[in-house]
Amino acid sequence: MEESFTKKDFWDGAGKAGIVLGAVPILYMLIEQLLLQNLAEQIGAFPSTLVTLVLWAAKFVGCILLMRWYMKRFAAQHENVTRRDANRFGCAIALTSALIYSAFVLAWSKFIDPDMFARAFETAAEQYASFMDSNTLDMMEQMKGNMPVIAFFSNFIYCFLFGVILSAILAPGIGKDTDPFSKDNNPFSNEQ
Repeated sequence: MEESFTKKDFWDGAGKAGIVLGAVPILYMLIEQLLLQNLAEQIGAFPSTLVTLVLWAAKFVGCILLMRWYMKRFAAQHENVTRRDANRFGCAIALTSALIYSAFVLAWSKFIDPDMFARAFETAAEQYASFMDSNTLDMMEQMKGNMPVIAFFSNFIYCFLFGVILSAILAPGIGKDTDPFSKDNNPFSNEQ
């Protein structure tokens, strides 16, 4: 076990963990896009929705458990990891995984399935046509071209904030407690 960690160790661990944590929602998206759309046509809407819900819950819980595991692993590999260090490590994981997932969504919507947002807009326009006027429909039409970039930034912000909040929740149970008022940390203590 190493006594302390360097920036290289920190970012190397966060990058590797971010790749794995970014791959989990990518895998879910691929399953949803490629398999579940065909499954809905074969077995019906309700069973397909149920399968989607179960897969989403597995992705959600899996991401939380993976984040916790990587943070605990980092704390176990380095002796002097404090709660603050564990939180920073979790935030770095959140940053890298959010960037990887958002970049994949951008590439998917720009190059692999460029009609993805057009289909979503058509479905929304059909379902809510009675509630929308011509100005709203025109605005939706203008937004179609910008949707991959909007999706990139909205996914990045959402995933990063979720990871930061999750890291703040998990860090107190992982790192060492650094009490600023303990005898060891109090510079005014007379006891040596």
